[in-house]
Amino acid sequence: RRSVTVGCPSQMKVAGLQAPEQRLPLSYGLSPGTIIGNSTRARIDFSGASLSRSYDVTVGVLCRRADASGSIDGDPRLPQGGERPGRVCARSAYLYRSPRRLFVGTVFRGQPLAIQRRSASGRWVRVVTDTRNAGWLKMSALCR
Repeated sequence: RRSVTVGCPSQMKVAGLQAPEQRLPLSYGLSPGTIIGNSTRARIDFSGASLSRSYDVTVGVLCRRADASGSIDGDPRLPQGGERPGRVCARSAYLYRSPRRLFVGTVFRGQPLAIQRRSASGRWVRVVTDTRNAGWLKMSALCR
């Protein structure tokens, strides 16, 4: 599998993949080991498709400096009255509209969030991320 690694400038973290629109017979994306908001280098993996000729491909990585809370969002949402600050410790985890139902987003290691409440079982927490995504997250994904 072909890949390329692109580093961020000093004190910056990977915030996403940037690529101009291109007509290519292959796909590519960030490797599972690249963690948004946590990694300082991004590995971009290309599909294993066999190509009949060579192609020039332009890819780039969006990098941002994290603020004091660890957020890479330009205007992060901070915990509000009655909410507790929290942080994601899992490499990544899913947010759901309700526990285990209807995926609404992904959170990544180190991402700050606001904890609003726990489920009756104590296994799920209702959160709002620094990027304003709200949903239910498994308690096990949070730092303790």
